[in-house]
Amino acid sequence: MDMGRKTVNFSIEKIGTAYSVYKSCGWLVQGLYHKNGFIPSSKHFLKCPRAIGFPKIEYSNCKNFWKRVEKYQIDTLPNDKGILNFLIKNINLAQYERRIARHKDRLELYWRGIDKKFYKFLFELYPEFKTKTIILNVFSVPYGSLCGFSSVQYPAKEKLEGNVFLRIDMPEEQLIEGIFSALLSNSLLRHYSWSQKEAIIDFLVERFLKGYKKSQPYFKTTRILEKQEINKNLLRNSKRFIEKLSIPLDKPFKIQKQNISYFGKKLNQIYMPIEKEILQQFIDKDDNILSYDEIADIIWKDKSNEQFSLWAINKRIHRLRSKLMKEGMPKAGLMTVRGVGYYLG
Repeated sequence: MDMGRKTVNFSIEKIGTAYSVYKSCGWLVQGLYHKNGFIPSSKHFLKCPRAIGFPKIEYSNCKNFWKRVEKYQIDTLPNDKGILNFLIKNINLAQYERRIARHKDRLELYWRGIDKKFYKFLFELYPEFKTKTIILNVFSVPYGSLCGFSSVQYPAKEKLEGNVFLRIDMPEEQLIEGIFSALLSNSLLRHYSWSQKEAIIDFLVERFLKGYKKSQPYFKTTRILEKQEINKNLLRNSKRFIEKLSIPLDKPFKIQKQNISYFGKKLNQIYMPIEKEILQQFIDKDDNILSYDEIADIIWKDKSNEQFSLWAINKRIHRLRSKLMKEGMPKAGLMTVRGVGYYLG
C-alpha cells in the first residue's frame, strides 16, 4: 500500500484572513451564529471563544456583498473572487503583523513536535487516510471564529486539500481541532449535523491530547455552547455592529397574535403565565436583556422589594431555559449577563 503525500503548510498570507472573514460573513448572514449562540463583534474580545471577530470595513462598498456571501456553501473554499479581492484590499492587518508572525512560528514549532504521533493516531482510527494525498494550509488570522476550516474532497477521493484558520488569541492545541475538522467534516462526517460533528471532533482532540502537557486550555466547541454566561459589553458591541451592517437577520423569538414562536415555529411546551410574561418582556426589550430587578417585578409585582430572591429568579430562569431547549433552542440561547441579569438570544 503506497503512502500518500502529507503536507501541512503554515502561512501569514493575507488571503487566509480574507478566507476567514468571507466564511464568517457567510455564517453571519445565514443566521448560523445566531442559532448556535455565537456573538458577532467588530471589537476584539481576546480569548473569548464565543465572540466572532469582524474587521471594521465598509462592506456596502462591495456591490451586493451580503447577497453574494449568503450563497456561500458552508465549510467549502470561498469562490467569489470579487469579494476575496475586496476583502484583501480593505482589511488592514498592520496592527497585528507581529502577533500573526509569532503565532505562526509557535504553531509550526508545535506541529513539528507532534506530527508523527498525530498521523499514527489518525491512521489507527481511519486507515483510509494512509493512501490519500493531503495538503493543508494553516493560516494565523486576527478575525473570524476561534478555529475555522474549509476543505475540498476530490471526486476520486485520493486527494484532500484544506485550509485551517486559527485565530491568533487561540492556543497551539486548537490546531488539532482545525486539522481534524478539515480532514473529516466534508468527508467521513459529511452526513452528520454540525453539532454532531463538533462533538465527535472534540472527543478526538481530547483523546489525542491526553497525556500531553497543555500550554493553555483547549477551547472545546461543545463546552463553549454549554457555557451560560456572556459579557454585556460584547452584546452591546454586537448589537451596534449588526445594526450598522443593515442585514436582514431573523429574530429567533417573535410574538404574533399573542402567540410566541421560535424561528417561525409556535412554542409547544406548557408555559406558566409568569413564564410567558418573562418571554414577552425579553422579546419587547430592544437589547433582549432583562435585569434581575425587572424579572423580580414580573414574578412578585409590587412586593418584589420585600420578596426578592436571586435564588428563586435563577431557578425560574433555569426551568424556562429547560422548556425552551425542548423547543429546539440551544442552551446558550438564554444566558446570564454577569452582574446584570439574563439575555435571550
